[in-house]
Amino acid sequence: FLLAALSGARAAPPASDQAAARILPLGDSLTLGIQGQGGGYRAPLGAALKGYSSPFNAGFVGGLYLAGDHSGYSGHTLSGILGAVTQARTMELNDPTHVLLLGGTNDFYFYPPLGANASTAAARMHALLGFLTNRSDPPRIFVATVPPVLEERCAVYSQGPCAPTISANIAAFNVALPGIVAEWVAKGFRIQLVDMGTAGFAPEDYWTAGIHFNDNGWCKMARVWAKALMPTL
Repeated sequence: FLLAALSGARAAPPASDQAAARILPLGDSLTLGIQGQGGGYRAPLGAALKGYSSPFNAGFVGGLYLAGDHSGYSGHTLSGILGAVTQARTMELNDPTHVLLLGGTNDFYFYPPLGANASTAAARMHALLGFLTNRSDPPRIFVATVPPVLEERCAVYSQGPCAPTISANIAAFNVALPGIVAEWVAKGFRIQLVDMGTAGFAPEDYWTAGIHFNDNGWCKMARVWAKALMPTL
């Protein structure tokens, strides 16, 4: 299904012209991929990449392992993700060429004082991008917008109710992301926005808590990542 949806992507260049890509999936539990068959979007995205390039010359890297390598830290805010990859020396040990960055949900999930507003999360994103680009050969970074949550489910099924401002803060943060990305592009870095709003998520794509996805939702997310990532490989 995923490969068919991507059949219109550009043809892969000859294998001899391609360098091995080390792709770092980075974020929170939406990168870890809890619920579904395991691995979240990474499983269908990996399958699409294998069909796109023969022989397969791109692989996932990261400091954690669940259905493949990744750096998805469940429950972490953007600043928590920064702390985790700093401590794990993720960039030094894996030297990624591409980073798929999806974070922010946990910044808005909690009530204050743990919860953040869009402005605070934007500052955290700048700090994380500063860390990821502070290298002699910075990776290409894909910054995803935060997918919407289903507040009515979140309040009923999760370990605690979502902050009532979660959807408004996610929306405001997503509005700010293009400007954040533009600032880093102006500095000369290869960073681009990936709009998860184009995935077409429907209520039936979510798991019971209204934050994570089932396998259908993960496949939709993988298609969005693939559309952005494949032309750069």
